[in-house]
Amino acid sequence: MNPWTSAWAGLAALAVAIGIGRFAFTPILPLMQDDFGLTVAQAGWLASANYAGYLAGALTAIGARVRASFAIRAGLLVIGLSTLAMAMEQPFLSWLALRFVAGIASAWVLVFVSVWALERLVGHPGLSGMVYAGVGTGIVIAGGVCIVAMTGSAVAWFALGAISLGVTALIWPFVKDPS
Repeated sequence: MNPWTSAWAGLAALAVAIGIGRFAFTPILPLMQDDFGLTVAQAGWLASANYAGYLAGALTAIGARVRASFAIRAGLLVIGLSTLAMAMEQPFLSWLALRFVAGIASAWVLVFVSVWALERLVGHPGLSGMVYAGVGTGIVIAGGVCIVAMTGSAVAWFALGAISLGVTALIWPFVKDPS
């Protein structure tokens, strides 16, 4: 596969995993507080659930015996679906579980994209930085969507979930292991 294609796919995957799976909650928080009366303590719990999931994901990725392509694709799907599910009004414990699961998936995508993309970029050291630009790209996209979606948190979560799934579908054919 063309190294540029690998770099772009890695960038896109990290934009979803980190920008949306990890950091979208920050700009959506004021909307959730306005929509649902979310308290500061509840906001802290939701953020902490995502952090704990991220730690669990990073630790479980250490010994995982799965193909990188499977881990990336599955992680991106989980992020997209859990982000979409955040758009639905539901019990607080469900939101905690969704943020925890998104954290696990985000860590898996980061770890396995690092392995997958960097193996393909040997001999192209400048492109490895491009992969990690996905983190900032995703954060900017998440923040921009929240500015546009000032009508409410459900709109923001739904838009980001749809973007996540759309990006996943776009890069799916390129995220594959060598035959």
